Amino acid sequence: MGLVVAIMFSLAAMIGAAITMNGAVAHRSREIGTLRALGFSRVAILTSFLVEAILLALVGGVIGSALVLVLSVFVSFPVINFQTFSEIVIQFHATPAVFVKALVFSISMGLVGGLLPAFRASRISPIEAMRS
Repeated sequence: MGLVVAIMFSLAAMIGAAITMNGAVAHRSREIGTLRALGFSRVAILTSFLVEAILLALVGGVIGSALVLVLSVFVSFPVINFQTFSEIVIQFHATPAVFVKALVFSISMGLVGGLLPAFRASRISPIEAMRS
């Protein structure tokens, strides 16, 4: 159940990244057109937008990892079993492997979420971008 929820949240995060990057492409179409007119290749523009998306996702992953560290130090969840009237305390203990996997996953989410907007940015015509 937790894996299904995590996948749904990651899909929503990728859609959010794609929407954010599409907004960046739309807002900076003149700058992209100027770069294309100056001789920057489509691959260079695609790469710059992909790097931007990956860096944004990486920053989000680092912030999320820091919040998990805070959660593991300060938060515990007591659960009561009403049949035996016993209490179990649940705490988070994240290992370094979990942090590495989370950061790799956040980078891949940034890559997938930023791929279509980066491709769109690389296909902007310099003439059309200057007119807008």
